[in-house]
Amino acid sequence: MFEWIFDIPLVITGPAIILSLCLFAVGGLIVVRRRMLPRLHIQAEDSELSGSVVHGVMVLYGLAVALIMVSVWEAYSDVSRIVSGEASSLNGLYRDVSSYPEPIRSDLQKELRDYVDQVIHEAWPMQRRGQIPGQGVVHMDRFQAVLDKFEPVTEGQKLLHGETLRAFNQMI
Repeated sequence: MFEWIFDIPLVITGPAIILSLCLFAVGGLIVVRRRMLPRLHIQAEDSELSGSVVHGVMVLYGLAVALIMVSVWEAYSDVSRIVSGEASSLNGLYRDVSSYPEPIRSDLQKELRDYVDQVIHEAWPMQRRGQIPGQGVVHMDRFQAVLDKFEPVTEGQKLLHGETLRAFNQMI
């Protein structure tokens, strides 16, 4: 229902959220000062207690924000590591299939390029919107079908094919 909000750039969404929260806070402050404070009959001693309570809440808020920030950084680092690992695996796999004889070499390279293109231009935007992509599996199944059709003849082709299968399994 509200998936369109993920398509709005963060440069617009961030300031809009901050502005709306500020307006809400200022509106609440105006309502409390005009309607609530005259009825409460606040004394000077009350403000000292209020100050202590506010300081305590701010400390807890600061700790919570710091812990959230650490958690987000760890998640970002994990995702960066996973993406770098997959990119390295794909690079190694592409280099391995570059040594295959034609026409299978072109077919394998095309399937890998199609997979990478699909991940970058379709899967990542879908994940950004909170959807789970499934087309990558289809591309890898096609790659595996082409790879399985190859019958190595020479000893070098057998070694290359074995290394390619190992690289493929590692990438998967």
